[in-house]
Amino acid sequence: SPDHEWTAEDKTPYGEMVMGGRKPGPGMTENAVWMFGKDLEGMDVNFCWGIQTQPGLWLRGPGRGAHVHPVDEVLLFAGTEPSDIDYLGAEIQIDMGPEHERHIIDRPTAVVVPAGLAHNPIVTRWVDRPFGFLLMSLGANHETTYID
Repeated sequence: SPDHEWTAEDKTPYGEMVMGGRKPGPGMTENAVWMFGKDLEGMDVNFCWGIQTQPGLWLRGPGRGAHVHPVDEVLLFAGTEPSDIDYLGAEIQIDMGPEHERHIIDRPTAVVVPAGLAHNPIVTRWVDRPFGFLLMSLGANHETTYID
């Protein structure tokens, strides 16, 4: 929240994501749950779960938004229509690799991001139905280094 004063301890699990003027864009979920190793009995894992409802760029800030992590990560895009498990209800673009190779997602998909692979920005092009997004990362904190 804009009124919340972040302490150094609050910022630590998010790595560089809270530095350098980066802020949520119009496509970022307004309500998400993010749990880190300290919340999960010291496990080397963190995850974020939210429901996406709006089109637009997920994260705004300097540069093109590509970043890397020192650990593997999985990004899961899930539909919310129980009668059709192949329906996402949205179209998402994500750039992968140092060349920003663009991929388009329009059905439930898992994107595996090996440690060190540049990825992002993510843009939701359109939304016909809210969809779920789950990020799972193999580190107690979400260490992120922006590269461009």
